[in-house]
Amino acid sequence: MIYRGKSRSFRKAEKFPAFKKMKKMAKKQLKNKDWKNEKIGALKAEFLKLKNKLYEILRS
Repeated sequence: MIYRGKSRSFRKAEKFPAFKKMKKMAKKQLKNKDWKNEKIGALKAEFLKLKNKLYEILRS
């Protein structure tokens, strides 16, 4: 979530250590998600290459 103008309660909440920890964890999760998506993308690409090879063999 992007807060352009942060509300007063949000600014107050930001000062608590639990909030900071939560923010840190959320960042970490996003990073992991990106990494997983990259890995899935790489696997899909590999699968497509193999599939194309198989079709070439079957055609000949």
